[in-house]
Amino acid sequence: MPRKQLIRTNQYPYHINARSNNQDWFLPTLDICFSIFLEVIKKTKEKYNFEFHHFVLMSNHFHMIVSTPDENLDKGMRYFMTETSKKIARASNRVNKIYGQRYHWTLIIDSIQYAHAVKYLYRNPLEANITKRCELYKYSSLRLPQLFTENGAGFDEHLPLEKFEFLKWINEPYTRLTQETIDQALKKSVFKVTRSRKTNQKVDLHRYLKNS
Repeated sequence: MPRKQLIRTNQYPYHINARSNNQDWFLPTLDICFSIFLEVIKKTKEKYNFEFHHFVLMSNHFHMIVSTPDENLDKGMRYFMTETSKKIARASNRVNKIYGQRYHWTLIIDSIQYAHAVKYLYRNPLEANITKRCELYKYSSLRLPQLFTENGAGFDEHLPLEKFEFLKWINEPYTRLTQETIDQALKKSVFKVTRSRKTNQKVDLHRYLKNS
């Protein structure tokens, strides 16, 4: 299957995710791996002028939302993936590759998509039954806002402004159909909502927004 052509832009943010090789857990511990990711995030900001908006590390994959003012997603992500892979391998005394394949990116082209990408990202540990509330999960940017750019590249108009309201909103569950719809939309090159193959329904994402 040919590699999809990268869309370079300084106008729109991307949702990025990547999984570990064979979906094995990141080793040696998530505490150590989270520290590694934060270190590389900081260096990627400095070297490639990336803006990191949101991030969550799971046991065998990560999600993040980034902007690239210099239209250099490929260069910055090559550095990000290489550095995290080397540092995790060194910390865990591994010689096998850390990631199963290249990172996956999805372009987010409006503020409605952005809001749902943010909520979807932070709900990962909640959906996996690892935590009872998103903000209680240790390995996400909710714990370290000072390292992340809060303005959302101008796409955050539908996110609740007050922290209490924001946390309340991201903890409110989606319907299963809506969760699956967003999951499928984030598998595409450009975020796109399509009809469910099971029900032939198309979800209206406006109704799940706090500030619409």
